[in-house]
Amino acid sequence: MPALNFSAEEILPELLKFFDTEGKEGKNQTIRILKEEIPDTPEDTYYEDAMGADFHKKPRLKVGDEVTLYWKQRTSPKDSWFCRRCGALKYSGKLMYGMVVIEKTKPECDCGVRYDFPQKLGKVKITEVFEIDMDNHNIKSTSGWRGEKINILARMDGFKNASFMFRWFDKQYDLSTPKRFAVYRWEWIK
Repeated sequence: MPALNFSAEEILPELLKFFDTEGKEGKNQTIRILKEEIPDTPEDTYYEDAMGADFHKKPRLKVGDEVTLYWKQRTSPKDSWFCRRCGALKYSGKLMYGMVVIEKTKPECDCGVRYDFPQKLGKVKITEVFEIDMDNHNIKSTSGWRGEKINILARMDGFKNASFMFRWFDKQYDLSTPKRFAVYRWEWIK
């Protein structure tokens, strides 16, 4: 089963709200960069550029795919638990004989939050996939994203508004030149 990994603390409250309410509220999409593919030969590049070809990879998920969502899957031990307020690793543990055995305690935060959440957040089903081009203050797509629609896109992705979203993506991907992204929307699987 495919997986999507999250690590941006800015979207954590909305991501947790989605799972706490079983999909009734909160983040219900993600925006992922589509990397450029390098053609095999310089001749291919010249020919394809002349034809106006697109060298971006296609979105890896399709409508109907079931996906497992994780928090910090790539940088944390398996079966980790995290702070609900700041997203920092609290501990990792294994379930043995019906009990959680703590393998490693790593208190990285002083939030004092007693409620933690697991690394594996749950499963969703992809309901919509489309591509957008984004620079540091605008989104271009065949769907015609403009004005308030950009704020809706940002809120569905877990950001407070479009300016927070543009700032975060610019910091991650340098949007001084437009970049291509895939937008994946989902629904909760019980």
